[in-house]
Amino acid sequence: MEKKDHPTVWALCILMIFVFLFGLSRWISQYQDRHRKNVIIMGIMIVIMAHMIGTLSLYPIDVGMMWINEKNREKEGYLEKIMLLWRRRVKICYYMFYGLHIVELFVILPFVYYYYEEWNEESTNKTRIFEALRRSLFFLLLFIVLFFCGTFMSITRKTNSMLDLVYFEQTFKVEYIKTSMFFIVDVILLFGIVLFCIYTAFGFSMFPLRIIKTKSINVPTSATDIKHALILNREKQRAIEVRYTGFHTKMNVKDRRILESLQREERTLVRCIRLTEEGKRKWEQPVSAILHMFQLLIGIFFLLISIGIVLLMSMAMFIIIPRHYTHQIDQFHYNYTISNSQDIYNYTNLSNSTLLSFKIQDSPSDRLYTLTVLNTIINDITGNYDFFKTWYSYSYLLFLAVFLLSFIILSFSGKTENIQNNTEIEPERETLLSLFNRHENFITYHYNK
Repeated sequence: MEKKDHPTVWALCILMIFVFLFGLSRWISQYQDRHRKNVIIMGIMIVIMAHMIGTLSLYPIDVGMMWINEKNREKEGYLEKIMLLWRRRVKICYYMFYGLHIVELFVILPFVYYYYEEWNEESTNKTRIFEALRRSLFFLLLFIVLFFCGTFMSITRKTNSMLDLVYFEQTFKVEYIKTSMFFIVDVILLFGIVLFCIYTAFGFSMFPLRIIKTKSINVPTSATDIKHALILNREKQRAIEVRYTGFHTKMNVKDRRILESLQREERTLVRCIRLTEEGKRKWEQPVSAILHMFQLLIGIFFLLISIGIVLLMSMAMFIIIPRHYTHQIDQFHYNYTISNSQDIYNYTNLSNSTLLSFKIQDSPSDRLYTLTVLNTIINDITGNYDFFKTWYSYSYLLFLAVFLLSFIILSFSGKTENIQNNTEIEPERETLLSLFNRHENFITYHYNK
């Protein structure tokens, strides 16, 4: 019966993977420029995103194995061997995934980024590849510099002597190669956690406040502002169209992108004018007030959710990258118990012969602080340098500080207007009108000639 179930389970897993990759490809294609779509680049981005999500999904599996191990601690036999085997497999997956992340960060992503940025009508595929390779060479050199910095720092810390050829030969040992890779991961995590704390914490505070402070109908109160903005928008479109009128040159990618953005903005402004005209009806005012109340409730709900997520994420950062006592490293429990007694004496008053150092599985501290595979890996990564270890231990405080400061600042900040004032519109409109008239006179002159 079990053998018959295995093909079904594997078929379901493969089907879920295909559905996930299809949804991921659709999501990535929505953010690609339709004039610069490339199947190879989209495929690379799908693989990188799937790799990143797969790395994140390893941690729930790791926690689940730790939970099963805690529940079945008293049982011995085949279950302990199975869990040990799976922990070893998960550790190998962690090392493989993080190693591939380093390759993607220093080799693949720079090449793809610069290859995509060199895209224009005149460039060929060969020139784009050459320019992308030339620019991405900097990241490869940065990787080499960080690798040797980590190697030399680990050698000098252990030897405390001058460097010579003997110590340069030690750089090729597996121990120092592993330490150098850990140093590179430390540097990446140093900047990654800073960006994570600033960007993510700011987003969690901005999203609910933006919902609360946004009007129920997001249009300006004055219809004249919208009409002025619509006139300015159409004049910008005419200026771009006149620039390519009467010439046999194709519109470049930048101007085409600006023109499409202006056309979308024009449709939005026309819809806003229609909404302001319809908003004068009296029956829409109470409906708008009710919708605004629902909007406030939704904003408060998301605010509470974001506060809970921030607290959970800060605690997760503290638990995954704990400091000192959480790992229970190099700690032993000393006691001396007399038979038929539960008294535990102070070990300082006893001789060395009576000290019993033990660490058993039934210890409450071991039950509380059982390490996951990710905990052990991060402890290996951060254990070589005290600076990185201290920074990672207190990084959750930066996360909370950025969240609180951004929440306070955004709470008292004013609302941003979507449409400019008349004083800002008039000079730009006159400039565009003069440009349009100049192009129109030029075309008329050549046509009459």
